[in-house]
Order: sequence, then C-alpha cells, then structure tokens
Amino acid sequence: MIQKLKKARDDGMKKFFFIPLLAVVVVMLSVREAKVGQDVENANNDEIETVTELKRYIKKNIIYPREAVEEGLAGKVKLYACVNDKGRIEEVIETRPGPDYIEIDEIIVKEEGEKKKRKRKPELLITESRRVIMSLPCLNITEFKGQVLEFNFRFVLE
Repeated sequence: MIQKLKKARDDGMKKFFFIPLLAVVVVMLSVREAKVGQDVENANNDEIETVTELKRYIKKNIIYPREAVEEGLAGKVKLYACVNDKGRIEEVIETRPGPDYIEIDEIIVKEEGEKKKRKRKPELLITESRRVIMSLPCLNITEFKGQVLEFNFRFVLE
C-alpha cells in the first residue's frame, strides 16, 4: 500500500515537472517567431539598388483594389514621383512637373473580373498606385536621385 502511494506521488511529481518544461518550450518558440517577424520587417526597409528590384518590389506590393474589381474599374494610371537627393520619394503627383523625367516600364496588375464601361476617373486605382510608390524604400540608384520618375500602371480585368 505504501509502495502504491509513493508511486502515485512520484507520478504526480512528474506531471508537475512536465508543465514548467512545456511553458519554457512555448516561450522559446514565441521568441523565435518574433525574431523571424523582425527579419521580414527589416527586409522591407532595405534599399533598392536596381530597376529590376524596384519593379519586383512594386509587383509584390501592389494590390488590385477589391472595390475596383466589384465596380469593374480597369485602366491606366500615370503618376510622377519626385525623388530627393538621398533617394527617398518626397511626393507623388498626377501631372508631369516638367519635361525632364525618367520613365519606368509599365507595370501590369491583373485580376479576375468583368470590365464595365465607365467614364469616371479610376480614383481607387490611383490611390493604390500612389500607396505603393510612397511605400518604396530608399532608391539607391544614382540616376534616380534628385529626379522625377514616371510610373505607368495598367490595371486589367480578365
């Protein structure tokens, strides 16, 4: 009988040992996940050093607005970005500020949906294009510093 009591007590002690061990493992895993998330955040703040990286960043981050798909909005958006001497986007405007600018290849954004004929300005598409341009990290491309860039987006519903 005493043997059974000692065995039951030992089994109970093993359970109490297991619970703190499990808690330590959970804490260690959560710290690891936080570090992975920080790496992703830091990757978004890296500099862009080539036109290919610039286009890849835009293609990865631009989203066809859901409301625009539902309304059947498609079309072209042309925006101009003023880049300061440090390579940061200072402002994004719709009108060409002057005769000198650098044209970036057209970026095509596709989504499934039905295009409807509308004569209104595609504000949703302009807003999304502007959002992506303003989110660009530093452009460490010598030719772009202190210049105006022309971005052409074509939103297509298929």
